[in-house]
Amino acid sequence: MKKLRIAQVVSFQESVPPISQSGLEFAVSWITEELVARGHDVTLFAPENSKTNAKLISLIPKHIWSIKHPHDIWGSTWRSAWNTSLVSSLAKNFDVIHVHTGTIALSMPFIQTPVVFTLHHRFTDDVWSPELADPKHLESMKYIFEQLSKINYVAISKKQETDFLAAEKFYFKNHTTIHNGIPVEQFSFNDKPKDYLLFIGYINKNKGADVAVRVAKKLNMKLILAGNNYGEEKFFDEHIRPYLSDDIQYVGPVNFEQKNELYKNARAKLAPILWDEPFGLTIVESQACGTPVIAFNKGAASEIIKHGETGFVVTTEEEMIEAVGKIDHIDRKKCREWVEENFSVSKMVDGYEKLYQGLISKNK
Repeated sequence: MKKLRIAQVVSFQESVPPISQSGLEFAVSWITEELVARGHDVTLFAPENSKTNAKLISLIPKHIWSIKHPHDIWGSTWRSAWNTSLVSSLAKNFDVIHVHTGTIALSMPFIQTPVVFTLHHRFTDDVWSPELADPKHLESMKYIFEQLSKINYVAISKKQETDFLAAEKFYFKNHTTIHNGIPVEQFSFNDKPKDYLLFIGYINKNKGADVAVRVAKKLNMKLILAGNNYGEEKFFDEHIRPYLSDDIQYVGPVNFEQKNELYKNARAKLAPILWDEPFGLTIVESQACGTPVIAFNKGAASEIIKHGETGFVVTTEEEMIEAVGKIDHIDRKKCREWVEENFSVSKMVDGYEKLYQGLISKNK
């Protein structure tokens, strides 16, 4: 395969990989490093405290989430816009520009190089304008739609692609789905877990941390909660802190090594998500360690959990409690195999390489 000159571009919210946040910056890191390993000439546009084998171009020394100043006028959107502006000014140096932030839309009139935009966020009302759904605005907004239509969108789940296609049909023209992948070999498999349930993720209502607490209490089982509660202190104080005990423990944000230990030793991971999460890296990571996942049927859960074989997809709290009782029927080796076959970094990057090559050929 021809070696390509590829730009990988993020917002500045986190470093690549992130310090203590699970999410898109891990995926960007895994894509970037695999592309470098395959011999491509990759440039990463990210905060200076990122770690990569690619060329690193940085406009700021640290990621934004490390700057917890309430009056920061140079917030995430402005900083991200500068980053995408910079890569657009260098566009002729790349065969393809792969972005992970929507501010690239403002630069589209000036870019001739193919642009790939991976959608790490779900479709919600706060990223959608009613004008974009009204046919009578098609003519007056033609220029905007033309620019947005140049972008090659990548959804990270079929559910997410379907949602965007229905909502943004006037410019969501070029799109495909490439599931996220993880470096499976970095996650330790364990078929002899300890007797605790695990909740790992942002400690908020949408992630269902309070549901996990109630499920554990009703089952009289030990629960470990791990993740950041920054910005959700009120929720934490009202719905989590009163129930903390020897059996229900909060360990705070965890790094890669810590979460790996938590995954592999858990009897099951609870994912009572209450929003349409576009993918769910923690769900796949848990299964890679052999730990089955019990999730609410929201977002991509039914795509990344093989119901009855690598976990359970349920609709109510009562069903989640019932599923915990069936968890020992799950073969933990099948959980690992499921991820190896469907959600590896190699498979993910195969998909991106194929997309890049197709776009470059079409652009000639």
